[in-house]
Amino acid sequence: MSCYSLSSDNEYVKKKKTPMKKTKKHASYQEKILELFKDQKMSLNIKNKMKYRKGNEIFTIKSDVDVEECTDYWTIKHYKTKNIENIDSRWEHAECTTHIAITDQAEDQVISNKLNKLMKSMHNHFMRNRTKTVNHHAVKYNTTSSLSVERYLKKFEANCLLHEVIQIPPPEISNFYWKNNYGNKYKAFIPTPGRNVYYSLKEYVGEMELNEINIDGWKSAEKCVLLAVSNKCPKDQPFIDHMEFLIANFAAWAEQNNDHWENIGYDVQCEDYRHLNRHYIITEYLVDDLKDVPMQLRGKCGRFRGAMTITPEHDNAKVIYAMNIAFQLAAKRFANDKDLGVYAYGRK
Repeated sequence: MSCYSLSSDNEYVKKKKTPMKKTKKHASYQEKILELFKDQKMSLNIKNKMKYRKGNEIFTIKSDVDVEECTDYWTIKHYKTKNIENIDSRWEHAECTTHIAITDQAEDQVISNKLNKLMKSMHNHFMRNRTKTVNHHAVKYNTTSSLSVERYLKKFEANCLLHEVIQIPPPEISNFYWKNNYGNKYKAFIPTPGRNVYYSLKEYVGEMELNEINIDGWKSAEKCVLLAVSNKCPKDQPFIDHMEFLIANFAAWAEQNNDHWENIGYDVQCEDYRHLNRHYIITEYLVDDLKDVPMQLRGKCGRFRGAMTITPEHDNAKVIYAMNIAFQLAAKRFANDKDLGVYAYGRK
């Protein structure tokens, strides 16, 4: 439920005592907003806020948000340039300021898509300017963090309604397999018919070599995503974009990683860091290339395949962070599907 308040209540109450001719005809937008403020009570737990200026008055609309459900948070401000000349504290002179938290709800996702399109339009506008300059600087990330992917997976674990594993492979049915910190194993399923591409992304942790992972290697994986996608499906697009980013950078990351181990010596990797190693395998398939190909032979049909071992302490390229983003986007895609089904291995 939304809550509303005026930033100048006392002044407004005094004005209401002045006799006025009431009319519903030709009521302005601001007058309609004021009617909403009458009987509303302020909530102390507020995340969303929209503040706008009308003359010398400022009106504020606020609403509560479940912080646990939020995935993104946007801030948008609009100024009149004539009002901020030679002024340091510009935020006080904004015509409109909006703070909005985005959740996985359909209504929020519509707003999120529009905001992302707006950002892309502005990016294109900047890039077309011949006087532009582009700067780059490194940002430190917590590369061992699994971001919010764990939040999605815990919700999946609490809703294990399937009594048996679905055996239909992508593209008809996509799946997300993971093993939690307690060693419990789960797999989520969503229907994805009619897709033209599907990605396989696997993560392994610990003392193993990439060549030790056999055809059933996903069973020892920490996480494994097989997700069929299409550019015609808006929900697929964030995952597609990020997977293409990973593939485009994979060769450079692998070369940098190999150069690093050649410099410090592979013996150090083997003795001191093997228990921390993270192994990633990415494969991209065209669905048309997989027709009548048995599941166990699909690995030979991939359009792209890359494998890499990374130690968190020496992850200068922030590969682990980039991979965690991919798992997060995949988990979000599964969470947004109304036909999501989850199976828990070993549960009677």
